Amino acid sequence: MIFVSTIVYLPPLNNLLDPSQALAIYDACVIGSAILAAMLATQLWRSSERRETMSKIWGGIAIGLILWAAGEAIGSSDQIWGGESLTILSAVCLFTTAVVVVPIINDTTTFGVFEKVVNPLYPIADFLIALLATALVTLLMGGTLFGSWGHIATGLLCVAGSDLLYTWTLWQGTYQVAPTETVDFTSLTINVLYVMSYVLIALGLFRHYYMTESP
Repeated sequence: MIFVSTIVYLPPLNNLLDPSQALAIYDACVIGSAILAAMLATQLWRSSERRETMSKIWGGIAIGLILWAAGEAIGSSDQIWGGESLTILSAVCLFTTAVVVVPIINDTTTFGVFEKVVNPLYPIADFLIALLATALVTLLMGGTLFGSWGHIATGLLCVAGSDLLYTWTLWQGTYQVAPTETVDFTSLTINVLYVMSYVLIALGLFRHYYMTESP
């Protein structure tokens, strides 16, 4: 998935594909790796004893990854179809639209304030994820769980780095959603890191499951 998400943005392959086709292939890599990570986390959750502390940890990770995978699917459909024919998005966001979006649209005097509050939360949350992931790697360094949790933490660092770069390039207006004739290596780095994050998390979950289930 990492390899495919890289070459789809590089010539000569991106010259053979329509931008929407290349975007669909990349989104498939993101969604596929996210679903894989969610499935592995769910399997670890189901295989652990309910009264154990790790059961709660795997449960939280599984729920988070399931929500991430759902978010990736919704975001992908919005990118590919341009907000049209999004039945799933309408069903999921009905309550949010009624409670949050409509009042914001009607009250134009506070929309600027709302935007200024929400936008900084994105990089701040990613920065906190990066700090927690780094602390996790440091704590488990050299231990038996480092092989699995090290991959998970590295995956979290990758998604944090990708999101931070994405926020910055989006602010600069330089992020390329779909491939173009000229390669923007910053956008390519953002996209590859994003897919890599899910792949590394899935690998860490698989290694932990294999380690705990092996006799």
